[in-house]
Amino acid sequence: MRSLIWFKKDLRTRDNPALYYANKHCPDGVVGIYLIDYAMWKKHGRAFCQLQFIFAGLEKLRESLAELGIPLLIAETEKTRDIPQQLLKICQELKLGKLFFNRELEWDENQRDEAVITAFQKDGLGVETHDDQLILPTAQFYAQRENYFKVFTPFKRYWLKTYRPEENQRLLPKLKPQPLIHIAASAVPALSPRFPTAVDMRLWPAGEEAARQRLRLFVEKELAHYDQQRDFPALGATSKLSPYLALGMISARECFNAALDFNEMELDSGNPGALCWMSELIWREFYRHILINVPRVCMNRAYKIETEKLPWRYDDPMLQAWQQGRTGFPLIDAGMRQLNTTGWMHNRLRMVVALFLAKNLFLDWRI
Repeated sequence: MRSLIWFKKDLRTRDNPALYYANKHCPDGVVGIYLIDYAMWKKHGRAFCQLQFIFAGLEKLRESLAELGIPLLIAETEKTRDIPQQLLKICQELKLGKLFFNRELEWDENQRDEAVITAFQKDGLGVETHDDQLILPTAQFYAQRENYFKVFTPFKRYWLKTYRPEENQRLLPKLKPQPLIHIAASAVPALSPRFPTAVDMRLWPAGEEAARQRLRLFVEKELAHYDQQRDFPALGATSKLSPYLALGMISARECFNAALDFNEMELDSGNPGALCWMSELIWREFYRHILINVPRVCMNRAYKIETEKLPWRYDDPMLQAWQQGRTGFPLIDAGMRQLNTTGWMHNRLRMVVALFLAKNLFLDWRI
C-alpha cells in the first residue's frame, strides 16, 4: 500500500513522527503533500517574511524528500473547508490508501484536522495521526491527572517528574530510502508580489539543516552562559530558533535533547545555562497546554476572562508610533525596529513591548 503524508508545521524529514511511521509501514512508498492555505494565512495575519520563509523551507524539504525517493506535491487552496475533499481527491487519483499527518493544537487547525479525519473515515480510507508539537506527549502527561495547570511552576515540577529520559529523549531513527515512485514532484510556486518584505531573508536560511546548524552553534557558544546573558538583547545570546520551531524545521525534542546532553543528562542540577534554556522549552510546552485546555485564547479571547471587561483605549497615532518604533521610549522602539528590520525580536523585548502596549498605552492587545 502507498500512503500520503500531509506536511504542515513540520517541514523536516528528521524526527518527524507522521513521516517516520508512513515510511515504516508503507512498503510501496509514500507521497508528500503541502497545501498552501491562503485563507488560513490571511485569517492569522501571517507576516510576509514568514511566508517567504515557508516557501524557502518547502524547497529544502522537497530536496530532502527527493533523496529518500519521496515526491512532494504542492497544491493551493482558497478555502480551508475544502481541504478534506482536496486530500481525498489526491488519494483517489493517485491510488493512495492511507493518510498520515501530525496533529496541530491551535483551535482552527485542530478543527480542520478533525474534519479531515471524519472525511477519510466516512470514505473508508485509512488515516493515522501523531503528536509532534510537544516534547512530552499529552497522553503521557495526563496519564495520572485530569486537570490542567494554570501556573507555570507546578506545571514544570510535574513535567520534570513525568519526563523519562530513557523514553522521551529518543529521536526517531533515520528514514530509509523508499522504492522509486513515478510521480513528479511539484515545483515550489514563485513568490507572489503579494508577499513583499523589507526583511533581508539571508538572515534566515531555511530548512532543517540550517536549523540544526543554528542549534549546534548555540550549544557550543552560548548555552553555558545563557542564564547570565539572555536578559541583554544587545548580546545576541539567545538561540534564534523560534522561527524554525514555529514551522517545524526542527523538533522541540531535538532542541531539548541537545541541552540535556550538554548538561550530562541532569534535569535539575548541573550547568545553569543549560537548565535555564531547558526551562524555557518547558515554558513553550506550558503555553501549548494552555492552547489545548483553554481554546478561547486562540479566538481573540483573554486567558484571564475578567480582563475582557477592561475599557481599552483606541488611539491610531499612538498605535502607529508603537508599531514603527517611534514612542520615544528607547528600549520599546529598539524592539519594534528590530522586528520590522529582521522579522524577529529578542525574547525580553517581546515581553516589554507587549506589556507597554497593554499596560502603559492601554491599547487593546487584539489590535
